[in-house]
Amino acid sequence: RFAGLVVLAVLIFFTATVFVTANYFLPDFKKNLMDRGLSVWDNFESAKKALLSFKPEKAALFFEANNMTLNGLEENFSFAGFLEKVSPVFQNSFGLLKQVSSLNSSALGLVNDLAILKTDGLKFLFSGNGQQLVKILEDFKSKLNEINSGLGAARNQISGLKDFSSELAQLDQALTGQFFDFSSDFYRFDDFLAGLINMINPAGAAENHLLLAFQNPSEMRPSGGFIGSYSDIVFSNGALKHIDVRDIYDPDGQLDLKIIPPKQLQLITNKFGARDANWFFDWQSSAGKIIEFLEASKIYSEQSIKFSGAIALNIKVIEDLLEITGPVFLDEYNLTIGKTNFLFEVQKEVEAGKDKLAGKPKRILRVLTPIIFDRLQKLSPEKQTEIFERFTERIKEKDIMFYFKDKRLGQFFEFYGFNGAIAGLPDDFSGNYLAVVNANIGGGKSDAFINQDIYLKTGFEFNRAVHQVKITRTHRGNLQKEWWWRVTNKDFVKVLVPSGATLLSASGFEKKIVNPSLNYEKEGYVYDSQVKTVEDTFEYRPDFKTYSFKEYKRNGFAGWFTIQAGKSKTFELQYENFFQPKPDKIYQFIFDKQSGVKGGIKLDIEAPAGFKWLEPNSALFQYENSNPEARIIINLTLKEI
Repeated sequence: RFAGLVVLAVLIFFTATVFVTANYFLPDFKKNLMDRGLSVWDNFESAKKALLSFKPEKAALFFEANNMTLNGLEENFSFAGFLEKVSPVFQNSFGLLKQVSSLNSSALGLVNDLAILKTDGLKFLFSGNGQQLVKILEDFKSKLNEINSGLGAARNQISGLKDFSSELAQLDQALTGQFFDFSSDFYRFDDFLAGLINMINPAGAAENHLLLAFQNPSEMRPSGGFIGSYSDIVFSNGALKHIDVRDIYDPDGQLDLKIIPPKQLQLITNKFGARDANWFFDWQSSAGKIIEFLEASKIYSEQSIKFSGAIALNIKVIEDLLEITGPVFLDEYNLTIGKTNFLFEVQKEVEAGKDKLAGKPKRILRVLTPIIFDRLQKLSPEKQTEIFERFTERIKEKDIMFYFKDKRLGQFFEFYGFNGAIAGLPDDFSGNYLAVVNANIGGGKSDAFINQDIYLKTGFEFNRAVHQVKITRTHRGNLQKEWWWRVTNKDFVKVLVPSGATLLSASGFEKKIVNPSLNYEKEGYVYDSQVKTVEDTFEYRPDFKTYSFKEYKRNGFAGWFTIQAGKSKTFELQYENFFQPKPDKIYQFIFDKQSGVKGGIKLDIEAPAGFKWLEPNSALFQYENSNPEARIIINLTLKEI
C-alpha cells in the first residue's frame, strides 16, 4: 500500500511549498517551485501505479527522478536559509522538504529490495541461501519502519503550519484521517514480514511445515477440487529444507478417527478424512479441517509434526510453472510433461498407468514435483519475475489461496482478499449476494470438460427484490477417449444467497436418496461439528426437489444435478429478499467465484419503478464477464426519474 506514502508525502511537500514558501519570493521562483512540485507529484503517481502492477524496477525510476528534483529544490531553498532561522514558517517548510526527500529515499531503497526479492527470492529460498533472503526481508521491514516514522514526523510538521494559512488548515484536517489509515497499512506490512521471517526462519534448529494442497478441478469440490495429493514443505534457517510429496490416501490410511462424512459424500465413502476435508466453500474452513486430519494421522502425530499453514494450488498454477521452467522429461516413464499435456498424462497414469497397478497411483507427482522445484532455483531473474507476475494473476483468479495459523500472516492475506474466504456481509447489507458451489460426487474427472454459465436477472416489486438465476452446465467430454472424462457428471450444487432470502421456485434438480452403508452409531462414529451445524439446518422441499439450508450466515438452496457427456442442461432458482428503494440508496451485488470452475456470469439488474441507476444513467444495468476474478463487487446508486 505505497499509495499512503505517495499521497501523504506529496500533499505535505507540495502544499507547504506552494502556499507558504512561494508567497514570500518572486513570481518566477514561485513558478519554478510549482513546476517542480507538479513533477514530483506526477512521479509519485507513476511510481504508485508501477508498484500496484508489481513492477518495482519501473517504480524505482520515478523515485530516482524525484531525488534529483528534490535535491534541486533544496538548493533553491538554500538562499533563504537566514529566514529559516528566524521564521517558524520557513523552519517547518524547509524541514518538510528534507522530510519528503528522506521519505523518497526510503521508498527508493524499499522498492530496490522488492526488485531483488522479485528476481532472486526463489533462488535464495530454494538454493539453501536462506540467510541472505532473511537479511533482505529484515532490511525491507526496517525501511517500512523508517517510512512510517517519517510519515509521522511529516504529519507533525504540517500540523505546526496549519495556523499560517487556511489551505494548510484544511490540509491538516484532511491528512489526519489519512495518516492513521496509512499507518495501519504499514503496521500490517510490518506484521506480515515478521510472520514471514518467522515462517521460513524459525528460532534455533526448529522447522516449520507448510502444506501445499494440489486441488484437481477435474473433480470439483467446494473449495476448488479434489485433493488427490499434497506436499509437505519444510522450512528451516531461512530456506527450503525438504519436500515430501504424498498421495492424500497415505495419511488417511493411518487415521484412526471415526468421523461421519457429510451426507452427500456417504454415497462414495464411509469415513470423513483429509481427502474430502475441503468440503467447505471457504478455504479457511477447508484448510483448517485438512490440517486437523493430517495432524491426527500417525504419519505426523507420531513425530509431533504440526502444519503452520496451507496453500491451495490448482492445475493452472502447475501448468504455468511448466510453461516457464520448460517441459520435464521423466526417464522412467519415457514421458515428457509440459503445460499442454500435464493434466491428461498425469491423470492417465493415476487412473490406468503402471503406478496404479502397483498401488501407488500418485507416484508420478512425487517424481515430477522435486524436478520443478529444482528448476525454480536455477531460473534467470527474468523468468523469476515472470513467475511472480503470473502468480499475482492466479491469486486474483482464486487459483492460489492462503491459510496460516500465525495471525500476522492470516490477517494480511485476509485484508487483501487472498485467503479464499467467503465475503463478509454487514448486518445491514442491502443488495444481493451469490455463490454457486459445486461438488462432484461420483462423477469421475468430468469437471475438466464442464463449462458453467450463470445468468442472473433482478427486478423489484414494492419493497422486495426478485432474483431469477439460470445456471447452464455443458459437458464436452464426449469426444475424449478415456472413460474418466466421458462419465456422467454428478453434481451436488449449493447456491448461497443473502440471509433472509426466500425461495419462490426451482426447477431442473433431481431427487436422490442417500442411504449410508454403515450404522455409524453402532460403529462408534461421531459427527464433525462444522458439518453437523450446517446439516442440521437442511430442509427438503419435495415440490422443487431442493434443499433449503443456512451456512456462513447466509441462506442457501441446494440440489442434485446430473448431465451426460455431450449434453447441456439448465437449472433455475427464483428467490426474493427485502429491499426498500429510495433516492441515493446504494444497491450492492457481490459474487464469490468457486476456485477452478470454468465459465462466466451475466447480469441484468432493472431499477425499481420511478428510478434509474446513476452509474449507467439507465434503468437497466448490464454486466458480463466470461472469466471473472475471485470476487465481483458492484455498487449501484438509485436516482429518481
